[in-house]
Amino acid sequence: MRPAVGAVGISRGLYLMAYHRPPCILLAEQYRCIWLVTTSIHSGAPAPLPEPEAHAYTDGASGGSRGPGGYGAVITWKGKTEEISGGEPNTTNLRMELTAACVALETIDEGHIVTVYSDSSYLVNCMRRGWYKKWRENGWLNHLKGPVANRDLWERLLEATQRHQEVRWRKVKAHSKSGGPHKSGNDRADELAVAAKKEAGGDRRSAPMPRDTGLPY
Repeated sequence: MRPAVGAVGISRGLYLMAYHRPPCILLAEQYRCIWLVTTSIHSGAPAPLPEPEAHAYTDGASGGSRGPGGYGAVITWKGKTEEISGGEPNTTNLRMELTAACVALETIDEGHIVTVYSDSSYLVNCMRRGWYKKWRENGWLNHLKGPVANRDLWERLLEATQRHQEVRWRKVKAHSKSGGPHKSGNDRADELAVAAKKEAGGDRRSAPMPRDTGLPY
């Protein structure tokens, strides 16, 4: 039997197919092909496992400039979805946004590639544009030479990001009525945050009920 076009002869009756796909061992006598998909075609080493990924929808809620506040996070990792929420009696909306992101990253096991979805432009822009680097260089002073607000939470957040291979930050639209792949996750994080805020303010009837979030991950 002559080798097929694109095949490299190995020994009599045995050929290695050189197509643009995993290597194939062709047994000429039986006209069958076994695809080798568990080893590297270059080194023969085991193929690398997929990187562990996680997704976190985070949100914060607070009444007025300061008062009772709550945070919520919906986390998908290791094939499961986990919901986390909490509140404080005297806080701000930004502190709750930061706390939600901190708690999410601290809950996920170390070493993941995490995508955090938030409707807080300030949080997402700071992390994506690296504003915190300038703050640290200036001794945690802002461009007005005043102390950066919420330094304790920014430092906590930066420490939480170091637990993972990579943290990606994605801005989502708050309370979107047009749907989209992230609406259910963002809406549920908002529900958790609002319920926690009410509970922190003394409304014990508002504790969030667990449910299936229907996330696309």
